Amino acid sequence: TTPATIFSNLIADIQHARESIDAEFYIVEPDRTGQLLCDILRRKARQGLCVRLLVDGFGSRGLPRTLREGMEGAGVDIRTTSIIGHSRNHRKMTIVDNRIAHIGGINIATRYVDGGRHGFWRDEHLRIEGDAAAHLYELFRSDWLSAGGEELHPLPEPKQSRPSNPSHPLPIIHSAEGPTRHAHHR
Repeated sequence: TTPATIFSNLIADIQHARESIDAEFYIVEPDRTGQLLCDILRRKARQGLCVRLLVDGFGSRGLPRTLREGMEGAGVDIRTTSIIGHSRNHRKMTIVDNRIAHIGGINIATRYVDGGRHGFWRDEHLRIEGDAAAHLYELFRSDWLSAGGEELHPLPEPKQSRPSNPSHPLPIIHSAEGPTRHAHHR
């Protein structure tokens, strides 16, 4: 799948969100790709959805204050990881309605689509549906709290007591500095 297709799928899922969008990126550039994402998040917040954006303070340092203020004014809750020290949050994930997740290595910048001055490179990216997406929300909750956001409510346990596809469970393994996190198999 090409980066353009990945962005198209991500944007389509965000546009179809009905309840919530939780997004976390190392880099959000103020270029046409970043503007598009920010415009859609702003619109979805105005529609009454819960929209949260977590960006790394170093990787997204070029995000203009006016763009952030416009998003916040529309109801997007934005948090930034600390730029002090050596800890960086390089995660790139978006969880839509706690049932669809995008995760991988692609940041929000046009250079990820057209290659920019450095040329094209390959980053892996997955679109996940179902219980595994809800487990990624748990990782987002932890990162959100670490960035000074309020405590987010955990999701209720799925009604289904066994994996939706028992022959191919999807392990979600959280990793971060500090204590080891547990793997979830759903």
